[in-house]
Amino acid sequence: MPELVNGNPSPKSHIKTLMRIGYDLNSAIADIIDNSLSSEATTISVTCPPDSAEPVILISDNGFGMSEEELLLNMRIGCKDPSQEREAKDLGRFGSGMKTASFSQARKLIVISKTKNSNVCGAYWDIDEIEDSDSWCLKKLNINEIKNIPQLDNDILSKCGTQLIWEKIPKFSSKDHTSLELEVASSMTDLSKYLALHFHKFMQGVSKVVIKVQNRELKPLDPFLKGVDGSQDGPQETIRTKNGKVSIKTHILPHPSRIQKSIIDAHGGVDEIYKNQGLYIYRANRLIIAGGWMGISNTNILGNLARVEINIPASLDDEWSTDVKKSSMQLPTKVKTVLRRIGRVPVESSKKEHKYKGKVEIANQYWEIIEDKVEKTIKYHVALNNSELNTLTADLTKEKKRNLKSFLQNLSKNLPYYHIFQKHAENPRGIKQNEIDLDALIDVSSELDELWNT
Repeated sequence: MPELVNGNPSPKSHIKTLMRIGYDLNSAIADIIDNSLSSEATTISVTCPPDSAEPVILISDNGFGMSEEELLLNMRIGCKDPSQEREAKDLGRFGSGMKTASFSQARKLIVISKTKNSNVCGAYWDIDEIEDSDSWCLKKLNINEIKNIPQLDNDILSKCGTQLIWEKIPKFSSKDHTSLELEVASSMTDLSKYLALHFHKFMQGVSKVVIKVQNRELKPLDPFLKGVDGSQDGPQETIRTKNGKVSIKTHILPHPSRIQKSIIDAHGGVDEIYKNQGLYIYRANRLIIAGGWMGISNTNILGNLARVEINIPASLDDEWSTDVKKSSMQLPTKVKTVLRRIGRVPVESSKKEHKYKGKVEIANQYWEIIEDKVEKTIKYHVALNNSELNTLTADLTKEKKRNLKSFLQNLSKNLPYYHIFQKHAENPRGIKQNEIDLDALIDVSSELDELWNT
């Protein structure tokens, strides 16, 4: 009979693996917020006090909390079976998110919690202690130890909820005071944008959840710009499977020249809006994939207003190969087939939006657009048959007319196309061609008069 051998991994080696699952700060905190939402929290707060020499990150919610027994169970690694059926609103999956997300960013995790009918409880993991002892040395806190925690949210002592405290954060270590303040401020700004986008569906409607970063309530960032003038909804489709249904909706964003500057700025600028075309996959209303076509279509500059919204329940995690971080998925074959077909619609509509805008802009008497569909070339020329130009040059000598024609042809050849294209992509509303400096034009006009009269 084979001999039984203890195959348990070394804790100090295992913890290093858990620390490197692949979270960044944004996805790690998002995973913690998933737990808060699953606990039916209506207010969630993330703060990183900026004036501390050793910054900590505090994540608090007013959800239903945990009893001491539940807390100690949830502090264990992988405490839930990922194949176990969950409630529709449960954003968790592997039962390890709170720990692995925390270990990826901090070397010490303190969790304080209280339910409506239980006493406050607390426990912590310290990676330094795990490595020194090579054991899973989870520490339980008594009430006095909890009350003496400097960063404790005192509301939790009388109300239900949960608070996580991340200490010894490598991201913020080994920096001078000025660099540390900048790093914290930059990280919190990036986090605000990330959470405002990925949890925007929870931050809207009658039952909206309030999410705060650095004590500032976030405003939801809708990637489909619903309600903005010119936004369009395209075809919708539902795919029914054994474990749940997948809903697919298509959206076409308005051309950026029609979007308010404040909205463009909130989304990170026109370039961010342009480059994030593609699929937006939501798992139980939480955004997982934000843009990109995942192989069902090619990125197309004229298709950059196209968006496809896909909503799936948590019960389809196995079919969609949801990873531990809940930040990546794989499209099932059946869904890919539908997406290739329905995804063409918003892409073609996006192209039409750009082409319509282009036709509006070229419909004038000052420029000629010569498009050769056989050679697939486009040329932009100053219109030499313009009636105003003919009137202005009626009394010029033949030589001066030839010189002016040559000048206008060179003007056409030297159109700064690439600069215009770049700036239009970055900030289309910033191009104010109809606000030309009249004084400068008068100076140029005087110089031309002198040139023509010599």
